Amino acid sequence: TPRSFPAVDRPTADEKKKWRKKKAPARLKRATMEAIFEDAQLSLAKHRKCTEKLRAMQRKSDRSAFAEEFFGYVACILPVFKREPVAERAVEFVVKYLTEADEENAAEQDELIGTICMALLGLSDAKDKAVRFRVSQLVGRVMNAMPEEAEVSDELFSALEERMLRRCRDKVPVVRACALRALFRLQDPAQPDDAITAELLRMMETDSSAEVRMAAISTIAPSKPAIRALLGRTRDVAEGVRKHALAVIREKVEMRWLTISQRAALLDECLSDRAPSVRAAGVELTRGWLRKADKQVLTLLKALDVSTHESPAERVIAALLRESESRALVASASADWHSLAPEPMLCLRLQLDYLATEAKRTAEPKAEEMLDAAVPDLGAYCEALHRAVGVCRVPTPQGEDGAVPVAATFSLVQLLRISPRLDMANEHGRAELEVELSGLLKDLSVGDELLPPLVGALEAVCVGEGERFGRLMHELISEVDDPLEGADGSVEDDPAGADERLKAEQRRMCVEARLLALHADVKAKVEEEDFEAAAGLKKEAAELQQELQALPAPRGTPEEEAVVRMARCLKLAELLMRAPGVRLAQHEMDVHAQAIFLPALAAPQPKLRTLALRCLGLRALGCPTQAAKTWPLFVKALAHDQLPVQLAALGACTDLLIHHQPEALLPCTPSAPSPAAAPLAPMEDGCSSAIFDLLLPLLRGSDRLLSAAAALAGCRLLHTGRVISSALTARLLLIYFQSDANVGCSAPICAPPDDVLADAGLLDSDRALVDLLCEPKQVLSVFFASCASTAQLGAALLPAIRAVLAAAPGSPESAIPVDSLASFVLTLTRPADEPTEASESLHEAAALALSCEALAAPEEAEGVMLPRVFAQLVLPPAAQCKHLGPLLELLARLEAALSDKTALRTVQKFREHVEVLVQARADAAEACARAGPCADEIVSAHALIRGGDAELSEAIQRERERSRDEQAALNERRRSLTPVKPRPPTKRRLAKGGKATPGMAERLVTQARENTLAN
Repeated sequence: TPRSFPAVDRPTADEKKKWRKKKAPARLKRATMEAIFEDAQLSLAKHRKCTEKLRAMQRKSDRSAFAEEFFGYVACILPVFKREPVAERAVEFVVKYLTEADEENAAEQDELIGTICMALLGLSDAKDKAVRFRVSQLVGRVMNAMPEEAEVSDELFSALEERMLRRCRDKVPVVRACALRALFRLQDPAQPDDAITAELLRMMETDSSAEVRMAAISTIAPSKPAIRALLGRTRDVAEGVRKHALAVIREKVEMRWLTISQRAALLDECLSDRAPSVRAAGVELTRGWLRKADKQVLTLLKALDVSTHESPAERVIAALLRESESRALVASASADWHSLAPEPMLCLRLQLDYLATEAKRTAEPKAEEMLDAAVPDLGAYCEALHRAVGVCRVPTPQGEDGAVPVAATFSLVQLLRISPRLDMANEHGRAELEVELSGLLKDLSVGDELLPPLVGALEAVCVGEGERFGRLMHELISEVDDPLEGADGSVEDDPAGADERLKAEQRRMCVEARLLALHADVKAKVEEEDFEAAAGLKKEAAELQQELQALPAPRGTPEEEAVVRMARCLKLAELLMRAPGVRLAQHEMDVHAQAIFLPALAAPQPKLRTLALRCLGLRALGCPTQAAKTWPLFVKALAHDQLPVQLAALGACTDLLIHHQPEALLPCTPSAPSPAAAPLAPMEDGCSSAIFDLLLPLLRGSDRLLSAAAALAGCRLLHTGRVISSALTARLLLIYFQSDANVGCSAPICAPPDDVLADAGLLDSDRALVDLLCEPKQVLSVFFASCASTAQLGAALLPAIRAVLAAAPGSPESAIPVDSLASFVLTLTRPADEPTEASESLHEAAALALSCEALAAPEEAEGVMLPRVFAQLVLPPAAQCKHLGPLLELLARLEAALSDKTALRTVQKFREHVEVLVQARADAAEACARAGPCADEIVSAHALIRGGDAELSEAIQRERERSRDEQAALNERRRSLTPVKPRPPTKRRLAKGGKATPGMAERLVTQARENTLAN
């Protein structure tokens, strides 16, 4: 019943004002703990006054009673899981009150902290996740906000460590993150067996939550294991974790704590990251290290060892050049390039490249002037080049382990790469530079790694004169192949020079023999513990080693020199044919082919045969006639030669097939057309069979590097459209999945030794190709992603599945899971938000093909595995489906034929989904059913294609028979090993309660009848 209230006049504004003034003093006097907490949770600005009031109340109250009442109000925060502002302000007030105290009340406050934290830790195992979260948050905030000199009791320390380590394995990520932060001041990284540090490292590396990994990164203290873990988190899958790890490294880790390789790898990865925010964090890290190096760019680059880690140094300098503040620092560092130190040379080259790019982009006169001012003078450049060559030829001092030649070679390479930026208007300097470069190219003592930059510099000297550059290279090749007698003192020497050389060789032999004897003597003296004698022998060995280095290098035999000359000619010819913009006359290359290329093919050295094949392949690229003539030679080398030669032959074959039409090189056999009603029919062109036969032995070979190279060649041919082959795509799918079983060539491959790479000609210019071949799965994943929108990948699904089912036991293909293979293909070909025509019908065709394949053998592996893949299928809308009727009928047949329960449930769910689509557009489904083939036609067409490969069908049948025989033998063995149970004795049932059992009654009746007949 509604109550009626008497009419009351509303107060006026003046009355309200008087009432507030009158009530305000009473409200200020209400200084209870409840009122203090109410005010504290409303605003952070009131925390200071609330703290003072609560502190005054604490002085007047009993300790235990105050702590109990205080914990009662703290407990009100615990059930709140959401980070609401009111709860967060209350948490902030509690932490501030517990940790901020003067020196007079320090002991009392420490006691209060211990009481509250122990009470909170008692609730750390609560079932409510909100309580566990707030307990971990409050305890962690209090522990981390205490002063640096604060101490806690052993009881609290032990309880905190035990409970928070337990919460580190909580199922809620935010609880684990707060528990990690609570353990921050308890860790002791100096102890190798510290449980907290081990737990932080574990969660940093293995936790599934990015928030928890970031909390572990922030919490852990710097140490050697922690630094290694932090460097690993810079390669985390989450962008935020990578960025946070870089920020922590910038704040906590000094550059000197890292090794050179760690610094280089860190900067290389963060400055080349795919995320812009991570790259920005990498730039901030670079700036921080530059500030700690007193803004000296050369000091920072020396810490990276640019001679060994060129790529990270390039990224660092490029990042500095993009900043206006540090651009001047790079310019001042490059001004010292006359010293031929590696760091200034690298700065000069990258500065010139940056200025040239900016001048081309902006097209402003100021940018051109800056570039002209930074480019070295041609005369000074020639002088520096001459000095750099002289430094490279100086023997290595004892004990420096080749540091001087590596740095000198690096500086020389950078100097040569600067040559395209030079002003070649000075004819005298240009001619001097040309003579210097030509002499270096003819000098057999110059390393192979210097040949590409030397040829590039010579091409820059002949800028705009391609014919002159080609003529110079031809002359150099001819002079190296057939040098003039006495031109360089290498063919004929005067008698005095011959005597000196003979004496030097004899002295070298004596010194080497003495060094071997000293080595054995030193080892014996060390075993006898005669260290003084061993030290004297080591000193003598060091003096002999210095004498040995001062002696002239021994000359090789004429046969060895001939091999070196032929290799140099082949490399120069290869670099000439790779030079862009140089037109080569056919007759000139024919002369080199007859004089150098073809004789090198008969050489016993694999290096010469490899270089010869590469030269012949480059020569055949420009002439279809030569390609047809040399094709059998490449195929023969690919099948029968050694690994370096096979790699060169495979590269030549792939380039020729891409550059020329495959029909001009391979036999073309038109394939029979597939039935129109067959879903996911294989796609083969005329040359696909020949290309597949060429690559299949390499893909199945035992050499993993060659198999990876063949897989890369297949990807190139399929991606460029030179071949259309479902069989080849299916084989690449199998290679991709072989890594999951830790077999095959898709597993991580170790790089071959340097001598093998040198024989293959891949040591200098194509080392990136070798690194790519060591990760074939990455190459295949990129290829499959690129061809996912086409029907080529879907058509390879069934051939790949059949190859897995027909694989012999123990083979790499037998370990591939069929469901993972099918799910991978269907996931890549899943229709997008705006699907194309091919992607719309692909999953529908896959549903038909998988149904037909399972119906062909419902009781075998096909009927067990393939129906489980239906869950991955995404059918287009009913209006776009063309075969809903036949698909529904095939699913009904499959449901009636299957016996596996899991497969049957999957088929039933998918059939229900298809029925929904049919009911949504019944008219469209009926029209599609009338227009398209029926279910029987689809099954017949699929069976025709399935039986077309007789060899594969026989292999599948053999595998099934072998599986049945193995299962029968296993069952028979189990039956023979099972002990026979003894037969239990016969028991008779007794009458119950004086009544006969039914059996006994029947026997009594029978006996009475027989007695009656007898009487």
